[in-house]
Amino acid sequence: MSQNHKTPIHQRHGDHLPPFFNVDEFLNHLNDMIQESRVIDDLETEVRLENAKHKIKTKVIATRFKHRTSIIKFLILFAYNENQKCNELVACYPYLNGFDHEVEISEVIEWDNCIEASVRCIYRNKAGDKFEFWFFCADYYKNKAQYKIGAKVKINLAASCLYGEEGSTGFVLTGQSAIDFLAKMGKRPTYNDKGEVEPVKINTANTVAFMPNDESTPDIAEFMSPLKEMLGGMPFFNRKISCGEILISSNPALKVELYYNYETKIRPGHPIMGKLWLSGYIAEQNR
Repeated sequence: MSQNHKTPIHQRHGDHLPPFFNVDEFLNHLNDMIQESRVIDDLETEVRLENAKHKIKTKVIATRFKHRTSIIKFLILFAYNENQKCNELVACYPYLNGFDHEVEISEVIEWDNCIEASVRCIYRNKAGDKFEFWFFCADYYKNKAQYKIGAKVKINLAASCLYGEEGSTGFVLTGQSAIDFLAKMGKRPTYNDKGEVEPVKINTANTVAFMPNDESTPDIAEFMSPLKEMLGGMPFFNRKISCGEILISSNPALKVELYYNYETKIRPGHPIMGKLWLSGYIAEQNR
């Protein structure tokens, strides 16, 4: 574990299945996903198998499942167990297309199995302003040598919407609330013909919020953002998934591709809010 991160990282993917599955649906489809997936990597690396005290060097096979009628993909990792003479299923998680961003690696927490990791990074815009965030490293099993502190890498970044809903476009302050707000701004209230305080309108349609709130899951955050729909209603087993563009900081260049439930109806001009999981991998070579 990183010396800087004192809270143990949650090292399971059950919470990362929405909006694609709930746990029962996932287990029902896992066998089909494994059979329909194709091998994309076959390598030898260090792994710690489930309940093992020590890590070993063994063969790791990565297969990628792509749903036949959508762009949605899952990565499935297997490690060869010499004692049991079998390929042991190590992990299965969303492996999503996103937007490319150059970041600087600031912290890496390798998971107990040695082939997954949570990564903290720094994004800088052209003016030098920085924004720091965590993401799950979806290609750590083969690219761990590139995830070094201080390294600058181009990451393909996407997000799964664990739950979402339409956000408010704003609200109105009246009476004493309006007076108090204006006082904070150094302004005086205005009054209508009846002597009533004119209301103050607050616009939140373009508000961007990104708030991780649990150190054990630093790549999960409460969020709010304007939404630009890109693909709507992609079939995925028994569900439909939409894909859109959101922001996770006030920097308009730091856009993220968000996958969310099609049933989450967001009207044009309204933001989306909820909870998301960020994942990424080194761009270009892993598409």
